[in-house]
Amino acid sequence: EKNYFNLNGTMKLSDKLSIELVSDYMNSYTHNRPTMMSRIFGAYDGFFSRMDDMSVYFNKYQTSQGYHWVPYNKPYNDKEKLAYNIRANELLDFLWNQEKNSHNEYQNRFVNSATLNINLTNKLKIRGRLGNDFTSVKVEDKQYNLYPVSFGYSGSYGVQNGQYSLIYGDAMAVYTDKITKDLEFTLTGGITGKDDTYNDAQQGTNGGLVNENWFSINNSAKSFTTDQIKSTRKNQTYMAEFGMLSFNYKDWFFIEGTGRNEATSTLPPGKNTYFYPSINSGFVFSDAFHMPSFLNFGKLRASWGIVGNHPEMYQANVAYIQNSVQTATGAALYQYPNSSQYGNDGIKSEKKYETEIGLEARLFNYILGIDVSYYNNKIKNQILYPSIAASTGATSMLSNVGDLTNQGFEMALTANPIKTKNFSWETRLNYSFNKNKLDRLSDYLTNLEMYNTDGGSLVIKANVGDALGDIYVHPIETNEKGQNVVNEYGVYNIDYNNYVKVGNVMPKVTGGLSNSLSYKNFSLDFIIDYRFGGQLVSTPMYYMYGAGMFKNTLDYRDAAHGGISYNIDANNNKVASASGTYHDGVILDGVTSTGAKNTTIVDAATYYMNSFAWGSGAGSYNRYEKAVFDNSYIKVREVTLNYTFSNQLVSKIGFQRLQFSLIGRNLFYIWKTLPNLDPEVGIGSSWLYQGIDQGSSAPTRSLGISLRASF
Repeated sequence: EKNYFNLNGTMKLSDKLSIELVSDYMNSYTHNRPTMMSRIFGAYDGFFSRMDDMSVYFNKYQTSQGYHWVPYNKPYNDKEKLAYNIRANELLDFLWNQEKNSHNEYQNRFVNSATLNINLTNKLKIRGRLGNDFTSVKVEDKQYNLYPVSFGYSGSYGVQNGQYSLIYGDAMAVYTDKITKDLEFTLTGGITGKDDTYNDAQQGTNGGLVNENWFSINNSAKSFTTDQIKSTRKNQTYMAEFGMLSFNYKDWFFIEGTGRNEATSTLPPGKNTYFYPSINSGFVFSDAFHMPSFLNFGKLRASWGIVGNHPEMYQANVAYIQNSVQTATGAALYQYPNSSQYGNDGIKSEKKYETEIGLEARLFNYILGIDVSYYNNKIKNQILYPSIAASTGATSMLSNVGDLTNQGFEMALTANPIKTKNFSWETRLNYSFNKNKLDRLSDYLTNLEMYNTDGGSLVIKANVGDALGDIYVHPIETNEKGQNVVNEYGVYNIDYNNYVKVGNVMPKVTGGLSNSLSYKNFSLDFIIDYRFGGQLVSTPMYYMYGAGMFKNTLDYRDAAHGGISYNIDANNNKVASASGTYHDGVILDGVTSTGAKNTTIVDAATYYMNSFAWGSGAGSYNRYEKAVFDNSYIKVREVTLNYTFSNQLVSKIGFQRLQFSLIGRNLFYIWKTLPNLDPEVGIGSSWLYQGIDQGSSAPTRSLGISLRASF
């Protein structure tokens, strides 16, 4: 549940003085925020199939007495406990957490800003702004007793209170004057500062609840736990290091230069300031020269700049937290706060150097428009968390890993081919592509590994000179003639000493098509997105192939689907026979280690379970290239049908404008290459995880109505 209130106003105190006020208030209540069953968080027991009856899980996640479902090997409630172990017990836990337990979040957020504008003269203006963003959060977590207290304490109760505050301010002076009649300049200088703080306090029971389902800190079986976190970040910029100078010649040539120096507490002392400049220009050649009548507007633009970046709060710190537990000598115990990631007090600021050129044009009385641009940027000292040996005590460390180059092309075509009194059609087509390359790595890195799954069976990494997002797997073993080699069981050997590239998670081309059609008071807007090229990694799909969950896994299961007929002789060997007892055989195309053609029959179950199973190494023959899928699509993203009521009607009820809309989002795919899965199954905004399926919920389509009124 969410409520939102906004106030936005301007107070004009005099001809030279005005104040702008903006105030937003939001409060929200969230009950049992959805969680994800995923192997990435260390849970491996969420597997269930389309053959499972979901009503059984909903009936079994709790007992008739309201306790947690009972595993088969527990010493209580023999009547209701599971008869045997099941694979999908995490699904039962998921239902217990979502349907039984209670996790409530209450949030209040208050955002305000006040801006003072002073026009000292016609040429000099001063602006000062002060604002804050304050958020308070309260969390109450109730974990119900798993079993009767006679079998031990269970359940928990915890509360958390947090306050997060951002205070920022800036002051800027703008001076505009003319050097000559045709040449105007603007000089801007200013200061800006920001201060982030947050304070978290948590309390919770320890060792379970003494009295069943009494949610109180005092009901803790052991001494209850407390935890407090306080953090502060400052990001300040000083006047002498912030400025902009721009020139305007006859309103058809513009050039502007900027400079900014930042100081941040998230970088180590002595390395916590960085400067970045930029310069950009525009040339409206359609105003500078006499152009053909079909060209209504034409502009060339070019820019160059540097943008700085720094780590988030406390990421670079090499510091320890004090634990309440004491050592054997009585001294306090200090621990590194994050067991998986190390900080780095030698980290440097990341900088991106970018150049862009572009062209804008409007043609044929503004019926057709084009906007194209080419960009090239280089990121130096990129800040990431590369993998390190777990024997060091963590699995990754904040580092300046190296340099990365990006270059790409973007184009937008706009058209208004039909425009009459009652009917209009406007359309826009976007097209873009991007290529990147890893130019340099730090000396201690041989490659940049970004993803590793199933014990190194599939990795996403980049070598120097290659693009980010390359997917590598262990290949099928081949002989000197390039023939696939099978083992004594008739399935392919896997070469675990080498990797082969099988794709890249980045798309080749992305874009969209938007259209707006209007007829009298009706209008129809729709957006189509497209993506061509690139691959998706889906180990859940790979496992489902091994479990026979898809139609194409009917192959070889019987004679109707290509299975070979065979009998089993006295030595337990499969012998082909037209009138055989079994009909689920397959002979894989390949050769033995001696080079002889493979003639060994494998039953379909053995083929699937030994080609699409988990893990790698000795004794496994799993083909992880089958977990990589082409991912291209054309999708109807949104359709909106609007009706705008006539002015005569709305004026009678005190409105200036009234519009009713039917809205549909995420509607359907016109075409896609990915079978059995949503192409946008990736979770989060990271470019990497847009190409990785971790096992998410099904996609949703939303339909809604909207009523907008102005008065």
